Amino acid sequence: MKSNDYADFLNILTKKVRALSEEDIRRVLLGENELILSVAEKKSANSNKITPVEIDVEKILGSLNEAKDRDTALDLLSSINKTSLEQVARALDIAIQRTDKIDTLRRKIVEYTVGARLRSSAIQGTKT
Repeated sequence: MKSNDYADFLNILTKKVRALSEEDIRRVLLGENELILSVAEKKSANSNKITPVEIDVEKILGSLNEAKDRDTALDLLSSINKTSLEQVARALDIAIQRTDKIDTLRRKIVEYTVGARLRSSAIQGTKT
């Protein structure tokens, strides 16, 4: 290592120590707390991105069409994550917003599929 490397490293340490509160420094000096040095992998901007999971939208839509009531349909969607629910909603041309919560997406999908079918049956006087 070059002497510049040591100087750069000490500058990094200095910045970290300056970030400590006065109370933390006091407790270390009194021996109440211990100062521990560790090295952790730095999070990159891409580390928080979730890889989309492939889902079978057609299979989900088929299951929703077979659901007898809203509760059954909600149960079918209970294990599906937000990204997948958005894919299902887009396949159905349901208007969604980025701020929609998972429960909101589930209810929109159920109302658009099972709810519409049940309302139609009630209007026509038929039972599904």
